[in-house]
Amino acid sequence: MTRGCGRHAPWQGTLVARGRPKFIHVNPIKALFWTAVINGVIAVPMLAAIMMLAAKKRVLGEFAISGRLRAMGWLTTLVMPACVAGMVAT
Repeated sequence: MTRGCGRHAPWQGTLVARGRPKFIHVNPIKALFWTAVINGVIAVPMLAAIMMLAAKKRVLGEFAISGRLRAMGWLTTLVMPACVAGMVAT
């Protein structure tokens, strides 16, 4: 009788994840903070890669970006390293 066995998998995973911080002694607020820091640093090269791909008609065809949207995307990509530098400096 394996019928319905997969139905409980999400709940089991949630229970394991909730119990885990008790065993590894991680402060959840610090974990959230460092996750945000890592995401901010990783965002810089990802934004650059996305902007390069989004501008190529060979990749996106008629949906490739141009003009003002392209300029705003690159402006965002250039501002992000300044934000990361400011975060590191403080």
